[in-house]
Amino acid sequence: MPLFQCEYCGNVFNNVTGQKICPNCSKELDGIFTRIRKYMYSTEELVTAAKLVEELGVSEKAVEYLIRDERLILNRSVKTVGRCKICGAPTSGDSLCEKCRKKFTEGMQKYREEKNQKTERQRSGSVTPLARSRMEEE
Repeated sequence: MPLFQCEYCGNVFNNVTGQKICPNCSKELDGIFTRIRKYMYSTEELVTAAKLVEELGVSEKAVEYLIRDERLILNRSVKTVGRCKICGAPTSGDSLCEKCRKKFTEGMQKYREEKNQKTERQRSGSVTPLARSRMEEE
């Protein structure tokens, strides 16, 4: 029988169902999710992760897990839980923070410009035969 470590509590459990969390945590998170869902449907106010923790008394860890597991989706304009895959900074649920996204975009622009310049040099014939043979090798 396969043993797995629960993603939520870290305990080892016998995984016969293929779930990522143990039965105890599954039951706990299902109850928390039900409470959160009822609260979200009963209010017209903007709901944030901090507000859920404060109003319902649920743990921040549970709210973060439900968001990461994509069972809970809060308003995209509100800062939710997420971490940048490059630097680890908090994000609004995206893969990259604004700083890393900007660096990545600038790097891609620079790459495209260099590639376009290389192509233009090849077309215009201003590339020496030696440089052309090196480019062809790449």
